[in-house]
Amino acid sequence: METNVTLALIRAQLVARTKKEPSDLGVKVAYILSRFTTGLHNVERVQKTDWSQESYIEYLQYGGLANVDANKLTTLVVLCHDAKIRVSIEACNMHYLRLLFHQRKNRDGALHERCPHIEEAIALIRRGGDMGEGGARA
Repeated sequence: METNVTLALIRAQLVARTKKEPSDLGVKVAYILSRFTTGLHNVERVQKTDWSQESYIEYLQYGGLANVDANKLTTLVVLCHDAKIRVSIEACNMHYLRLLFHQRKNRDGALHERCPHIEEAIALIRRGGDMGEGGARA
């Protein structure tokens, strides 16, 4: 996962590009998107994204996502699990997807607070379980 130095560099780049101070969540999401796009310089719409929000970050992604070929969907999911961030993907319009990022507090517990390690989520899915309100169950 990211280091404090990496996050400090991302924070400085966001301030330089947007002239606004990002939230801690905004910095983490920018880091994820920089890995997702192979560099913050490749993240589109940096100036149009509100990186200062504490509860969620909304980012508009041009085009689709796939789990193979460019591998962007898998990369996004793994990085979000590593950072305990929930990402939801919604249709925005014909060309854009809305990615909503919410920080989770724990690896277990109530549905609205948790984000398990990716390995736990994979094992649960392979066992035929789900991650509904009652917790991870098989």
